[in-house]
Amino acid sequence: MNNKLVAYATTFDEFLKVPKAPLTISQVLVLPPYQKFGIGGTLLETIYNHYIRIQKCLTIIVEDPAEDF
Repeated sequence: MNNKLVAYATTFDEFLKVPKAPLTISQVLVLPPYQKFGIGGTLLETIYNHYIRIQKCLTIIVEDPAEDF
């Protein structure tokens, strides 16, 4: 199996400590050779699904998103 890093994201989940605080998606990066294949969308969907399961996260915001985001 050939494991490669093609994308990553960082989040701040202060809502676990502070009631009603939003989850902040801080960074999302898909490396250029892997862009336009839906990887970023899949990564965001995975983040959403993970935090929705926790059921304490009511709001998700994106910190300073680029236009393409």
